[in-house]
Amino acid sequence: MIMKKIQINKAFIFALMLAFASCTDKDESTPRIIPTMALTVSDIVENTAQITSEQKTGTTYGAKVIDFYPVSDIGFDYNIEVKLVKFVEENGVPVSLPYSSKIETGLKPGVNYISAIIAYNEEGRAVCSAFQTWKAAGTEGAWSDDASAGDLEENEW
Repeated sequence: MIMKKIQINKAFIFALMLAFASCTDKDESTPRIIPTMALTVSDIVENTAQITSEQKTGTTYGAKVIDFYPVSDIGFDYNIEVKLVKFVEENGVPVSLPYSSKIETGLKPGVNYISAIIAYNEEGRAVCSAFQTWKAAGTEGAWSDDASAGDLEENEW
């Protein structure tokens, strides 16, 4: 009889432990919202551009952005999100969302650029990204890398 009561008590304690173990502080019925964001490059005129980015869904706790980078200088397929995220993590600057910036210097006419942004969760892991490729306004070849006004023999002093 005593053995039977001990076994019943053990079964009851075991059932109680299972009931408490299955309880969590998170509501499992709430759907998990995956963070998404958008990035837009607009007003591309006279070697300027406007970059804006906003979060569409979810919650993030910081971001990094690359305002513009020549597509020809990227040595990987930027359509692969993991590679793009790593590139922005290494080369981007921290920003907050929503983000807006006007590029007014450094663009070369006719060059294809990429703008990219990534956002982080509360643990500091990148959880979403967005990018856009675009072409700077102007005429190709109008940019001089040597900043020369011509040969010295041609100038009158």
